[in-house]
Amino acid sequence: MLAWLALHPGRHRRAGVAAVFWPDSLDRSARGNLRTALWALRGVVGDCVVVERDRIGLDAWVDARAFDALCAAGREVDALALARGDLLAGLEEEWALLARDQHRERYCELAAATGSVAWARRAAALDPLAEAPQRVLIERLAATGDVPAALGAHTRFAERLRRQLGVAPSASLRARVEELREASRAPARPARDAGAPEAAAEAPAGAVPRGRAGEPRLIGRASELETLRSAWTAAVAGRGGVAIVEGEAGTGKTRLVAELQREAPRVASGAALPFGGGVPLSLWAELLRDLLRDGRPPAALVGECARLVPELGTPSPAPAAFERARLYEAVVGVVAWACVRSPLLLVLEDLHDADAASVELAGYLARRLETLPALLVLTRREHPRAPNVDAVVHALRSRGLLTAELALRPLPDDAAARLARSVAVLDAEQVASVVAGAEGNALLAVEGARALAAGERTVPATLRAAVRVTARGLPAEVWRLVELAAAAGRPLDPATLAALPVTDDAAVRALDCGLLVEHDHGVGFRHALLRDAVYADLPAPRRAWAHTRIAEALGSTLAGERARHLRLAGRDELAVAELVRAAAAARGMAALAEAEAFLTEAVEIVPRDASLLLELAEVQAWAGRGDRALASLERALAATAPDQQAGAHLRAGAWLRGAVCDPRAALTHYRAALDAGGDRAAALAGSAWCVAVAGDPAQVETLLAEVAELADERVAHDIESARGLALLRRGHFAEAVEPLLAGAELAAERPDLAYTSWVNATVAASASGDFERALEISSRALTVVGRFNLVGLALQLHAARGHLLSRLGRHAEGLAAMAEQARLADRLDDPALRALADNDAGLARLAAGDFAGAEACLARALDGAGAISRPLARLARAEALAALGRADEADAELRATVVEPVGTADAAAMLAPRFARVQGLVAAARGDSAEAERRLREALAGWDRRVGLTEVGRAWVASIVDLGRPPVVGLIEPERERARLLAELAAL
Repeated sequence: MLAWLALHPGRHRRAGVAAVFWPDSLDRSARGNLRTALWALRGVVGDCVVVERDRIGLDAWVDARAFDALCAAGREVDALALARGDLLAGLEEEWALLARDQHRERYCELAAATGSVAWARRAAALDPLAEAPQRVLIERLAATGDVPAALGAHTRFAERLRRQLGVAPSASLRARVEELREASRAPARPARDAGAPEAAAEAPAGAVPRGRAGEPRLIGRASELETLRSAWTAAVAGRGGVAIVEGEAGTGKTRLVAELQREAPRVASGAALPFGGGVPLSLWAELLRDLLRDGRPPAALVGECARLVPELGTPSPAPAAFERARLYEAVVGVVAWACVRSPLLLVLEDLHDADAASVELAGYLARRLETLPALLVLTRREHPRAPNVDAVVHALRSRGLLTAELALRPLPDDAAARLARSVAVLDAEQVASVVAGAEGNALLAVEGARALAAGERTVPATLRAAVRVTARGLPAEVWRLVELAAAAGRPLDPATLAALPVTDDAAVRALDCGLLVEHDHGVGFRHALLRDAVYADLPAPRRAWAHTRIAEALGSTLAGERARHLRLAGRDELAVAELVRAAAAARGMAALAEAEAFLTEAVEIVPRDASLLLELAEVQAWAGRGDRALASLERALAATAPDQQAGAHLRAGAWLRGAVCDPRAALTHYRAALDAGGDRAAALAGSAWCVAVAGDPAQVETLLAEVAELADERVAHDIESARGLALLRRGHFAEAVEPLLAGAELAAERPDLAYTSWVNATVAASASGDFERALEISSRALTVVGRFNLVGLALQLHAARGHLLSRLGRHAEGLAAMAEQARLADRLDDPALRALADNDAGLARLAAGDFAGAEACLARALDGAGAISRPLARLARAEALAALGRADEADAELRATVVEPVGTADAAAMLAPRFARVQGLVAAARGDSAEAERRLREALAGWDRRVGLTEVGRAWVASIVDLGRPPVVGLIEPERERARLLAELAAL
């Protein structure tokens, strides 16, 4: 709404705006939704949202409007400087998409008109799949004489089109690029044997020294190094934190951090792969291996960490999809364990290239470092921006966890001159030419100086040209290793080196060339840009050869990497099996987004593979992408052979029931599995559970009797769970407790299943009025969950315990439990869980008589996106406002309650008496005793006509299904409601 108003200046008729946002709703309903949205919006941004009787608008400065005004005034450069990103990024409504496309077109036109390479780059980055801005960038680069960069831009553009759209650039662009390539061809190298240069004379005097010992001194970064040292000093004193080092490639990020690493007693590091395809969290696996060199962590951490470091032993059973925090907690535990010996410096390089799970874990660990003697240093490039990294950095900054934030700028000329002299003996004229060519880039200064020392008469115009100077002096076998290292995209470890077609001597001699350095007993490029320069010069057939050799040499645990190399080699048919293995590995560590990406890529190669589609559907379901999962399932069933249909339906029923929590849809598939002659025990047990939750609970025992005849122990937990839920739904609360507890015992080795049974037993005991027993059951459940370190489940159990304690009048203990719930929500850094914690704390404070605290908590919960009953939360906030004497605000909350969507979990049949009661409390706050009595008696009559225990049971089970949490939070006690109303009437 705010975005739409910002892009559409002036005053707009309410009906027209409502039609934009709620086109399928009745006019009255749409206008009601508009009122609620405007009320919420004004509460956030204030009076700049103008609301008149028939019209609304926005009175504020808007950058997009200013952009248009500057364009109209002919101030194109100022307009470009103002547009710092995509318009309305993240909004996918049609009006937003149209506005975004129009803005991109205008931006690209302006950028092209300036003639600047920098603006052309920004335009190309803004719409990376559009050819027009890419063509402008290529022409601008060629015009400056940097033809290799122009060709590189085309290569990257063509690869993006191939991967994302399956198309090639236009014929005219390809022809233009070929013209540039022909015009820039350098004199041919001497003929190679098997694609490598002929042996040449030894490198001349002045060639670069070997390995890391030959690194130039750190020059021109004294203040930045001092900032890092200060952050490290604070960490050593026990005030841990995070340091960010940002800069363009070649500005010296890695070199700066390396200087700090030399001063730290213990260092662990990891680096992201530049081309994707790696195992999720692979840079964390690298870091953990560094930490574990000096010992073995406590046994409790080994099983989880074995997911990332298999040599530790057998991994624990795969965690539930929502329990990635279990793995993250283990990583935090290892870091804390390692810090006991000495302060710890952790380094994650090139975070902009990292997978989403690795970035998420970086943020998770960072939030826990405040009390540890550890400093986490993150390096990243400025461009292209990585939104997920930006989000983590912003969150850390807002929490005050960034102890150092460095943006490396180009080196001053005098520093670049000193750097050039530190790597080669040069005269003043040569130094000046190096400085001019480097333009403040440290790497270019070093390579330019080395090229002159190697006998070049002028400084190479580009890094690729500098690399060619080095390549001319290399023997054929050494150059072959350099090519393979460039294709690998990461350092080559000893095992990979041993499997490649090069000799041990080649690896040793390669260190003399200055391109490669030692890396953990293997070799790797001294800088990522050097790798990029070598790779960009490889002809396509040679690249395919190198990628094939690397794929063959990599170990079986690096399936994703192997798949990427096979695809880059044009061997898609071999990549499918590797992609499937990579997805399985990702799923094992709960990296579901990455697993989905691997499987989606495999399906693009073999779109009619039913088994792949089934696996993709299941992963999408557990990742919370229900619509995608159903679409993949439909494709899978269409491609599945008749004799495999039963198994496909059974599998679909399992995730529809567990991940999507749609028992009716799951029941359809279980019945289809029975019709197709599938696993009868599994299909009947699954059907019984679905019927218990969403069908006729009276039919459950009939189904369970059929299952019992099969005597299949695999489904014992399902049997007890279905029996307990059916009793709960029918209002037989006390009877439901025992089968649910039995189900928990049967699932002792499956903490996610056991938790569900423990919670349902807590619900049943609460519904029967036995709150002490419910509290005892929840304590036992919390012990089990704690043993498995299931943070998300522990959070829900603390919520349940808090409400039970509140119900028993033990308010201080209840609020303490809610505080623990909030602490865990903060640890997980999940806004939805924080909103949930606010809701629960608000209800507990309301019960304790802390009306101000309750109102504030419930307001935050309603502003969030937690899985709460919004109508009940609004009624609770209105009650708190009435108790505070803020009757007008309470009335507004009541009006907002009316327009909230109502689901089964909101106990719709019981909303009316609750609503009438709060109306009475508001009237009493205004001093209108007659109206208050009328409303309270109306509420009393509503509870007198209360629905039976069966309806109460259905409402509770609906809360489990719809909200996915223990419905202890929404206790429905008609008799208690009546007693409270009678007391309130007496007080009048």
